[in-house]
Amino acid sequence: MSLQITAGRAALLSASGTDNNPIFAWDNRAASAVVSTNRPSVAFPVENAVTGTTFDPFMPPQNPIISNPYVAMDFGSAYAPEFCAIAANNLAAIGVNTVLVQSSPDNTTWTNIATLVPTADPCDAVWLGSVTARRYWRVLISNLPALAEPRIGVVYLGGVLQMPRRLYSGISPILGPTEVELQSNVSAGGHLLGTAIVRRGARASFDFAWLPDTFVRGAAWRAFMAHFAAGKPFFAAWRPTEMSADLYYMWRDGAIPLAQYSAPGRLMDLTIEGRVYAG
Repeated sequence: MSLQITAGRAALLSASGTDNNPIFAWDNRAASAVVSTNRPSVAFPVENAVTGTTFDPFMPPQNPIISNPYVAMDFGSAYAPEFCAIAANNLAAIGVNTVLVQSSPDNTTWTNIATLVPTADPCDAVWLGSVTARRYWRVLISNLPALAEPRIGVVYLGGVLQMPRRLYSGISPILGPTEVELQSNVSAGGHLLGTAIVRRGARASFDFAWLPDTFVRGAAWRAFMAHFAAGKPFFAAWRPTEMSADLYYMWRDGAIPLAQYSAPGRLMDLTIEGRVYAG
């Protein structure tokens, strides 16, 4: 699966009846932390992992002595994240099946908070429960095969925005690239000489109806909208518990959504759509 939910978080969601409300994880606190690693690279530095872009990964060099490379974050003060995610990586492909989310009060003694299991999907995440706030956090590859060359495009450690309404229909799951632009060469006689892929990707759209205008006008949603409008990336899951495989890393590629009143009781509709990283 792409989205794993810890037992603590699952209990909180069940108690509130929001276990399948859509979520957006956009506020990557790792981007403002001091980032370090035990296997630094000059060509592909660890800072690449927290920029949000996917074309310039962090690639720790081979080192037979240090078998567990990590991306560590110093937040400067105690912090309790809700969501940890990775995207644009090759961990499952090179045989990694365990990534540990760890925290420390002193950068010396580390505690395992959750286990993230990499898959062949473009992104994977674990939604944490109530965790102890600590200054130091890291994402550690615990079982890197000998001589393997890991590539991690994105590391996210931050918060989650959950929608007040569920989605039930109108969702097309992305099972692979859905937009493939081709360049075909055809002979004068109409024979196919060859085809090249010019560009490929995918898109996702979420149509929300009857959102309370107190939510749309609230600080949390407006902060996400500012992030979205700037074309910055985020993780999205439309039905986190039931459809845990439908986790997307995406960004705006089109118009900025405009909420509009649609029903009595100051209820509003809006649509979030954008381009999805498809690997």
